[in-house]
Amino acid sequence: MVQTRIAHRYAEALLLAVEGSKDVERVLSDISVIQNALAQSRELRLFFKSPVIRKEKKVDIVTALFKDKVSELFLRFIALVIEKGRGDAFQLIMEKFLELYDERKGVVAVSVQTAIPMTTEQEKQLVERFRSFIKKDVRLHAALNPSLLGGFLARYGDTVIDGSVRHQLELMRARFIEFGKVN
Repeated sequence: MVQTRIAHRYAEALLLAVEGSKDVERVLSDISVIQNALAQSRELRLFFKSPVIRKEKKVDIVTALFKDKVSELFLRFIALVIEKGRGDAFQLIMEKFLELYDERKGVVAVSVQTAIPMTTEQEKQLVERFRSFIKKDVRLHAALNPSLLGGFLARYGDTVIDGSVRHQLELMRARFIEFGKVN
């Protein structure tokens, strides 16, 4: 709960600093770069959360790792977060930034899990379906989840749409069990 409030405050401050300028698009791109790096490296995630590594050392390492990949503005923001001892909340800060940005732009973030990767065309079709269903612009986040067997599992806000084969099989199983109790 405390982490969420902290992340919200930092994300809000960053959004206020870049809102209405061309920097907001650059920050969105920078967040994507950092999130991809964090998703691919467990060591990097642990590095940000580590209370053992000195703040100055963390700033130096982050600067060396990302100076050619993200903007100077975003590097300074990362340094500020680390210097304030909030490196453990950095991932959450980026997520909150995206949520706040989407909220202000009227965009709904939809996360979709599929058993196999979707083609670009399938993603476009899914975005269009959600756009017409939700009546808002949609930002799609796709992830793989082989346990679904097929179909998809989508979430936006508090809504879950489970069109997975696994879910359909569970429903059939429940119906068979219920049918067996009736006879």
